Amino acid sequence: MLLGIDAHEDQSSVRDFLKDLKIDFPAGIDAGSIEKQYGVVSFPTTVLIGVDGKVQFYESGALANAEVAFDSLLEENRRLLQSGKVISTEAYKLGAQKQPALPLSRPDPPVSNDEESKLTPRAKDIAARMDCTCGCDKKVHACTCNASTKIKKALATDNMEGKADAEVIKSLNKRFCMESM
Repeated sequence: MLLGIDAHEDQSSVRDFLKDLKIDFPAGIDAGSIEKQYGVVSFPTTVLIGVDGKVQFYESGALANAEVAFDSLLEENRRLLQSGKVISTEAYKLGAQKQPALPLSRPDPPVSNDEESKLTPRAKDIAARMDCTCGCDKKVHACTCNASTKIKKALATDNMEGKADAEVIKSLNKRFCMESM
């Protein structure tokens, strides 16, 4: 089951967002308890919990090629399901209370000076003005999350000729904020 969880927003905004993007999986709104339990510090954050109740995947930031990232995990979960190695909802709830704090992953490395040097003056200006898509309060230029790193790389390599800055920012927002959906 795929479940979206939005944080700190009102129901009507979330409903309109899901409708606009034609998202057909269920979504709920978290007032902060789920965000805290799963160590969410940026948006989007993806957590895959297997049929055995164990966290199998945890990633902050937009996902590229989610189908590739999840294929082997989904296949493994099918095998577990077919062999009856599943956990009940109640057993999961009890186990989740004992689960170590997340994330259990390493922080994203900062963008190297070499990568920064590849940005044109225009790309640097866009990175300095664009809000990071991870959900923090930093601009892309100052953030070191996975999403900002990908945005900076895109700014260094994508052809922006003939596009207004606002169009470039909108395209990058859509590409790196919604990529995981």
